[in-house]
Amino acid sequence: MESLGIALISTNTFPTPPANYGGEVAPYHLAKSLDEMGHRVELYATPGSYMPPHGDLFFMRSSYGTSVPWFYECEQEVYDQYKAKILAADVVHDYSHTKRVGENLWRIDHKTNQVNTLWGSVWYHPDHGGNIIVWSEAMRQMGLKGWTGYEGGPYAHLGGKSGTIREAHVVPGCTDTDFYTPEYDKDDYFLWYARAHPSKGYSVAIELAKRTGIPLKVMHLRPEHAASPDHRQGILHAMELAKGVPNIEFVWLPRGKGHHEMKRQVLQKAKALLYTIQFQECFGLVVVEALSCGTPVIAANMGSMPEIVEHGRNGYLYSTWPELEAIVPEVEKIRPEECRRDAVVRFDRRVMASSYVREYRKVMAGEVWGA
Repeated sequence: MESLGIALISTNTFPTPPANYGGEVAPYHLAKSLDEMGHRVELYATPGSYMPPHGDLFFMRSSYGTSVPWFYECEQEVYDQYKAKILAADVVHDYSHTKRVGENLWRIDHKTNQVNTLWGSVWYHPDHGGNIIVWSEAMRQMGLKGWTGYEGGPYAHLGGKSGTIREAHVVPGCTDTDFYTPEYDKDDYFLWYARAHPSKGYSVAIELAKRTGIPLKVMHLRPEHAASPDHRQGILHAMELAKGVPNIEFVWLPRGKGHHEMKRQVLQKAKALLYTIQFQECFGLVVVEALSCGTPVIAANMGSMPEIVEHGRNGYLYSTWPELEAIVPEVEKIRPEECRRDAVVRFDRRVMASSYVREYRKVMAGEVWGA
């Protein structure tokens, strides 16, 4: 098949990939895999981002995790400065937060040779609503209903309508199975790791450790290094809940150098990852990272988790406290080798890139959906 020229618009928040954990790892995996497949990638991302060996990196102004400069301002600057280059691409993939480049191409330049991946949830999508791609069928259903992801859980008050989409195609997220390699000799601890927001369920994991006595490690950046005041408050709350509980240990990831390597090591040795979410998760990158490390996942039966966790094969799903407590001693029945195999077959970064290439060829042939 002929190679493609792809303009890939990343985000203005952090470099692609980020030095610490962040969703910007997804467009990085995509750019790297497309380049390895022989496609020419022009990546539009913040300074310090990956340089495609056979393509180019064009800079986007960065907010480095703060609100200013605003997402749309940085994305608009990319369109204004690099419009001629972007228009010359075979296909444009807008992976940004607010999709300003994709909107301008559609509205002003009447270009439909583009796809638009929604970023982590369904709050932001292009005004034209066309050629949208999401991470899971659960995310697609949320977009069709105008949900934010908090519906059906204890944080419903954070939800509401986010604006509906007419249609979306599904391309699941991925991990780098070359980096997240398996370890089959497990230590005797369960792990909770996610963004320190209450909806991610750190309180559930801590309560489970209190009730059952399981060794639990809670992994995160130190509070003073947290990415935002909300994250700092969340990890401080988790520390307060765990105070005086001897079977709970906090593992502090370094900020910057060594961050991902330490995270991998802790994931590799865990008996299971506790993904005790309390909202409709759109995907969950750490879930597939854990599977790639040969680590089973115990996950709440919400959002996309039934699409990733196959009950009894690579982990377990639960809906109630009795189910969760009953699952804990069963996790040793899961074969780590099966977790690893599943991650490689379904969630390797090259699998995702191949799926996107199929979507690219559709829009290049004139297909449009959702507009």
